[in-house]
Amino acid sequence: MIELRLGAADLCRTRFGFSPLSEVAASLHMVSAGVVHPLHRPWSGGMRRAFDEVDVELLKAVVPARRDLADFLFAGVRGRTTTIDGQLDIVRAMSPEAVRTDFAKVWEDEPLPPVLDRALDAGTAGVHRVADALRGYWAAVIAPHWPRLRTVLEADVSHRARLLVEGGAEALMADLHPEIALSGGVLNIDKPHCDPAVRDLGGQGLLLVPSVYVWPHLIVIGELTDHQPTLVYAVRGIAHVWQDGAPRDAEDDALAALLGRTRAALLRRLGAPLSPTALAGLLGQSPSSACQHLAVLRRSGLVRSWRQGREVLYERTALATALLAAGGGGDGGRFRANSATARPS
Repeated sequence: MIELRLGAADLCRTRFGFSPLSEVAASLHMVSAGVVHPLHRPWSGGMRRAFDEVDVELLKAVVPARRDLADFLFAGVRGRTTTIDGQLDIVRAMSPEAVRTDFAKVWEDEPLPPVLDRALDAGTAGVHRVADALRGYWAAVIAPHWPRLRTVLEADVSHRARLLVEGGAEALMADLHPEIALSGGVLNIDKPHCDPAVRDLGGQGLLLVPSVYVWPHLIVIGELTDHQPTLVYAVRGIAHVWQDGAPRDAEDDALAALLGRTRAALLRRLGAPLSPTALAGLLGQSPSSACQHLAVLRRSGLVRSWRQGREVLYERTALATALLAAGGGGDGGRFRANSATARPS
């Protein structure tokens, strides 16, 4: 069990952020392990050609199929506007000694792989080579999908924000991941295969990072170090990420026959709150067309909407969810799996 003790200042400073580099790390971990969850197979099946453009040998040494991942792979999260280049600039600025220390924790009692050892022997140039390899992987494998991934991340954060407003911090944490429970100012994280750890956050606050590729696991960063405590958790709506947006054949879908293909497809996507622009991108529609269909669905009691900042978000109602279930278009947007390690395995 890992215990993170949160005071009032920590709860006030708990925030969300996106981490492109975390997606690089989590997806590379799957690649190194050679085990891709079925939900990610549409992505993995299309990435083989992209691997011709990256330094696979070095990357598998940087993110091996081991319990721990290097802490620097989760650095530099500034909020929802974090960029891969901003994060990798932090990596490039690290001393070779600090990077080597991070990797020593990953590889534990084993020597570093020769390709990684040689790179770090080159000092700053070697650190830059590691950062460049990660940047190349991002460009070839993740960046083409980033708009799609970001839409799901935004929807997740919108959902969590509503939970916080409606039920407070305990409701937020209870829904975040099955391994997490907040009680009496102590965040308990159930990690049977990790050494017990207790940390008082001391007013630093908690950083919450939704991730597509970490699904269905939970990564805990900084439980025993001076890093800001960070939870990289599995995003909601994972079943929708790799859908191609094409509506099902109306002959095989009673809901599409009733509402029309586009409106049925919109309802399937709205298991988590999304904006018309995000929906349009996922379904290959124009934003104006998506707005027209959403207006009809709203008048019919199948979606609800509210304003968040400059955006209007939509989510399907209980009636729409029941119609989807009756028509064979189940939600699948909420995971129920547990991981048994502190980091991907």
